[in-house]
Amino acid sequence: MDAVKGSFAPKARYLQEALKRSGMTTSSNVASHTTAKQSVNDRAVRLLASSIYRQLQDEGCEARDIISVSSQLIDLVTTELQKIDHQQP
Repeated sequence: MDAVKGSFAPKARYLQEALKRSGMTTSSNVASHTTAKQSVNDRAVRLLASSIYRQLQDEGCEARDIISVSSQLIDLVTTELQKIDHQQP
């Protein structure tokens, strides 16, 4: 599990910084910027994540498979954010 945490840490930090630059907030700082819209978005994200998680479990995925999917999603988002960063003047 520590190896998994280690691989997520740099990507998570990059995503947090990208969200800050874009003016978006992460769930960890929603409390300091609470609005009704953010609260609805936060619930929607949790609901979507729960739905995806249940779907993966129903398809027979084990915990390591779900972690692998999560890692790939983070890689895709990180790559996309890096492309956007490089396009900005």
